[in-house]
Amino acid sequence: MTLNLHPNDKKKFLAAVKQHGQDAVLLAWKAFVKTGSYNAETKYPAYLFFKDGNSENYIADALRKMQSHEWQIEHDPAYAERFEESIKRQAAANWERLITPGPSRENGANVEEYIADFEKDKV
Repeated sequence: MTLNLHPNDKKKFLAAVKQHGQDAVLLAWKAFVKTGSYNAETKYPAYLFFKDGNSENYIADALRKMQSHEWQIEHDPAYAERFEESIKRQAAANWERLITPGPSRENGANVEEYIADFEKDKV
């Protein structure tokens, strides 16, 4: 479907893209078409999108959705790669803790010293 625009609507779309980014405006428009007061018979559907601040509500919802983990995994390859690397690092650290016997190496714990201090305080 071709989007018919008033000249003012085109300016409003360009301003919204400049302010919020193209992805947010497209996501907001798709949500409006899916759930809003849009209908195929409307000659200028963008007018309804911008009427009474509707666009701001849809864009705010789109921006929140774009911040979600699920959306970023699906649409941002760099985010997905960082997430996968984080999982691998956590798995490696967990595995290292499982196979390393005794107290954790990084905290310098020594059971014998702890017991000796405890016995010394007890007397």
